[in-house]
Amino acid sequence: MGESINKQKENNEKMTCDMKLTSITMLLCLALATPAAMAQNGNNSNNDKDKNELYQVVIGDKDFVPVKRNTVMKNVLPEVKKPQTKNAVTPDYSLHAVPTVVPNKVPTMLPYGYRTGHNFSAQRGYLMLGAGSQLNVNGSAGYRFIDEEDFNLGAWVQHNSTWKGKNSTPELLQPDLQEQHFNDNVLGLDLSKDFKEGTLTAGARFHYDSFNYYGAPLSTWRDEKQGFVDASLASTWNGKTVVANRELSYNLGLNLGYAAYNKSDDYFASATAPNGDMAKEFTLKFNAGAGYQLNAASRVGLDLTARMVNNNRELAPPFHFEYGNLYKIRTLVYNRWIASSNRSTYGVFDISPYYRYEGEGFRTLLGLNATFSASDGASALLSPRVKIDVDMASGTTLYLNALGGKTLNTLAAIHEATRYVNPSRYVYNTFSPLDLEAGLRMGPWRGFSLKVYAGYGIFRNAVSHIAIYNDYSFAHLFNLKARGIKVGAHLNYQYRSLVELDADFVYAPQDKSPLDEGKNYAKSYLLGLDGASTVMDIDLRVTPIKKLTLGLGVEYRGNRRVVRYMPGFSTDNDGVIIYTPASYDTYSLKDVINLKARAQYSITPRFAVWAQASNLLGKQWDVLPGMGAQKLGIMGGISVNF
Repeated sequence: MGESINKQKENNEKMTCDMKLTSITMLLCLALATPAAMAQNGNNSNNDKDKNELYQVVIGDKDFVPVKRNTVMKNVLPEVKKPQTKNAVTPDYSLHAVPTVVPNKVPTMLPYGYRTGHNFSAQRGYLMLGAGSQLNVNGSAGYRFIDEEDFNLGAWVQHNSTWKGKNSTPELLQPDLQEQHFNDNVLGLDLSKDFKEGTLTAGARFHYDSFNYYGAPLSTWRDEKQGFVDASLASTWNGKTVVANRELSYNLGLNLGYAAYNKSDDYFASATAPNGDMAKEFTLKFNAGAGYQLNAASRVGLDLTARMVNNNRELAPPFHFEYGNLYKIRTLVYNRWIASSNRSTYGVFDISPYYRYEGEGFRTLLGLNATFSASDGASALLSPRVKIDVDMASGTTLYLNALGGKTLNTLAAIHEATRYVNPSRYVYNTFSPLDLEAGLRMGPWRGFSLKVYAGYGIFRNAVSHIAIYNDYSFAHLFNLKARGIKVGAHLNYQYRSLVELDADFVYAPQDKSPLDEGKNYAKSYLLGLDGASTVMDIDLRVTPIKKLTLGLGVEYRGNRRVVRYMPGFSTDNDGVIIYTPASYDTYSLKDVINLKARAQYSITPRFAVWAQASNLLGKQWDVLPGMGAQKLGIMGGISVNF
């Protein structure tokens, strides 16, 4: 028994020793294996890192960001416009920067703006209908037939008309010249498709406008009604690729356009052309651009644009009556007894290189526009293309824009300005050697933002208006060499969703005698065809309850004046022509004071009723001489989102 117990102890001690030896051996093996494993893992990690580095690409900020049109419903009421505000204000560095051109617009012939924009609602479609006093009617509708994240196809239509508009001008007494009639319609189709390589956008637009000549001498020797058609097709491709481990973005665009009036003045009427030599025009525009990312902060690029125009608009000879210094005036007036030549075809080509840098608190775009023209004035012109932003403090940015270039005054582009002046005369294209603006942007601070600025511009062949008082002539656009200064401010304040105030103010002193002898340039920065020196637009929006929105606003255009020309001929009672020296002076127009109000009540999230009133004070003013705006106008209607 004792021997058995002793033997078992020996076996247990032996097993214990074996286990200890095994454990020590395993620990030694593990200790030896761990560094090797760690080394192997380190090698694998380094290999993966090296492998990943082979596929690394330095990608900067995209220069093109497709815009999705998930917009808000169409609202033609006088409403506050919200500015885009950010804590760090960044300039819009468009690859196709253009100068601030002299506006080819006149104050609104109430109650609507000529060719207003179109918007889609947050849903797929919208419908707005309205009618009111003086048989004013407007409406718009749109629907996205395809509404996907990467594919959108939508159509829209817009209508504006008046059938019993009352011309409030003091210039006219004849009842038949005081009625306004116009019927303006626009139909559009828009497509946007995102691909892996880029984005394709395309669109088609058709505009038809018919109206009567209700202003002054226009109706005395021209047909009462006139029609205008404007159609265009456009497509753009924006893509990007990688070259030498850097992003290369590029874009291609093509635009075809046609515009025409259906009648000309009756001086050009004949047996073979009973409507006269109606103004018509074909346009072709091609643009291409590329931008290469140098590093995360800088980029270089080049933009190319070719614009071709073919038209039959009359090119009037330089005016030759007794006036010593008319070389600065182009296409002043035309004498119906002097034949004019056709404009035919011309082309304008732009080459625009640039360098772009975006650093901490500093952003700049440095470039220039080289413009080459064929059969359109100077063959080669240079203008700047510079934008600079410097962050002075949080929410405060100092900016400088120095731009320039040539703007084509095509038939479609200036239709808004020529509805009630002679559309057959050719208007020379405007070139700006320099359009400079510097200012300070501040905010937003608790809903408050402010921009103040000053500017200086030089314009050749700027579009202006001349009033012609003669039984055988009519109001007309002409080109003027002008340069001048402007100052302005834009303020926006928003208190939660209850109150929003938006105000714009611009002042630009105007030359009281732009055609005086010895002047090379008129001392004016033109703010419109009516020669206004002070322009102000204030809008206040209040939402007292969730479903009700109220608005109050005022538009003001002050110190308005146009050039008045008294031709060097007239007729006596027997129709005999009497020649006298021509004369020029400045003709003052009444200030525009348009007090407007609006209200909208949302019965459901998708259905609302609205009402608006314009010219609440019943003021009387001429848009241009002999072309009065409507007095008090009241409208109401419905809007639907679906």
